[in-house]
Amino acid sequence: RSQSRRMMTTIVALLCSATCAYAFSSLTEGNAPPSAPPDQTFEQLWTGKHLESFEDWYATGRTGWNKYTYFYQTPVHPVWSMLNLQQLTHTKVVPKGTEVNTVPANACDNSCVSFWFNFVFPTDDASVPKEIRGMDLRKLLTLSMTDGFLVMHQGKIVGELYAPGGQTAGSNHRMYSGTKSYCGLMAQMLATGGALNTSALVTDIVPALDGSGYEGATVRQVMDMTAEIQWNEIIDPNCLTDRIWEETRADLRAEKPWQMTKDCEFMQYDLVNGIGNFRPALIHEWYDGKVFEPPGPRTIQGYLRHIKKHPDNLEHGKKFTYRTAHTDVLAWIVNETVTGLGYHGPEHYFEKEIWSKLGQNLDALFVTDASNVVYWGAGASVSLRDAANFGEMLRNGGKSTAGEQVVDPRVIEEIFNPSEDIPPEAHEWGGGFYRSQFYNWKGAAIQVGYFGQFVYINRKLDLVVVKHSHDPCFAAGCKPGEFKEGYPEEAVPGKHVLFDAFAYIGKYLAASSS
Repeated sequence: RSQSRRMMTTIVALLCSATCAYAFSSLTEGNAPPSAPPDQTFEQLWTGKHLESFEDWYATGRTGWNKYTYFYQTPVHPVWSMLNLQQLTHTKVVPKGTEVNTVPANACDNSCVSFWFNFVFPTDDASVPKEIRGMDLRKLLTLSMTDGFLVMHQGKIVGELYAPGGQTAGSNHRMYSGTKSYCGLMAQMLATGGALNTSALVTDIVPALDGSGYEGATVRQVMDMTAEIQWNEIIDPNCLTDRIWEETRADLRAEKPWQMTKDCEFMQYDLVNGIGNFRPALIHEWYDGKVFEPPGPRTIQGYLRHIKKHPDNLEHGKKFTYRTAHTDVLAWIVNETVTGLGYHGPEHYFEKEIWSKLGQNLDALFVTDASNVVYWGAGASVSLRDAANFGEMLRNGGKSTAGEQVVDPRVIEEIFNPSEDIPPEAHEWGGGFYRSQFYNWKGAAIQVGYFGQFVYINRKLDLVVVKHSHDPCFAAGCKPGEFKEGYPEEAVPGKHVLFDAFAYIGKYLAASSS
């Protein structure tokens, strides 16, 4: 028996050696980031230095590293990580299907690229934000760290740009919270079709959430993020580096039950949703040699069951507050609904009823947790063109580029023009609002994801704009030197400036085609 064990150990070691050798050879063949210069800080590596040349910016910026080495076995490069999510964590494939894509393969030739790089936002148009008046598109894309940029007008690609050495038409890119809109669309389809009652209580559909902060909340309140729970969405480095570990370790030493770290709920969530692949040796060290993985829930649904009521006992349905937990609770609701209709789960419904009908170019990828549940809060990875096809379907009343009716037009209308009033305090940014996991800004529906992932859909302008990025200033922009010392040398526009820039592009195209 001992000899058999030794033989098995040898075989496993040989297999592991071969696998590791293959992995490292593939990394050295162009996938691994270059060695970090020792005289540069993390901030300098991440951002690079602002250069006028679009190509030079990316040549410099691509020497960065990912800060969250707690999660990954080795440091990863920011752009590389956007394009290679499947190599960092577990993912599930949603097949593209067999529908033929009708969008031309080479939709933007050299003259087209030259046109967009030299496209200048006017100085005398009040609809253009003052921050970008007189600026050309090349500089705007450079400042906002764009990986890929695509413009569709009246169903045709009229602009498609990729940063050199990074994203291509054949690569998927992380969508981050743009994923939420996929879940919201499914829920709205089920609601419009009569399979899901948006007035139903969450706990009536998912009894496992009895006793949680979701008691008393309705499906619609979760869909529109007006349910009140104890959850801080702020990304606070102190949570990751200190508080979560210290408080959990103290509870472990005192033999107390695990509990969420107040005001660090979102950061702690990354330890269970599939995004954070913790380092067992580090966990073992931090927790006094008692465990090799963080104590507490190990899955999305296990974590959601521990969410508490809002500490101020705020009433559900009154105010919009962005919380990723709501999306994964909604996915749980969708799961309970579609499994009763014969589907295997939300991802199966998404594949059969949406993704496979759009004539997509690539399979979509979705992060999964330890129980193989998809992370709908921020786990999707799709190509630039496929993101545009999805947006075009919404713009075109639910029809694919081939003319097939994929989604009921009533579903689309509910997203753009809700049939019921949005609570006054649920409006954001003075006129914008959130509906069925989509942002609505000045009549456009928008998928929005961290680091600047945007799918902007403007029906009045026949416009879809997709922007994939690695921009830490995407939310509210950055003043010169605000993000980190020495960066940026110029102000970086936030998402609302970009949305208005997209709208101006649509106005320009509409005027040019008339």
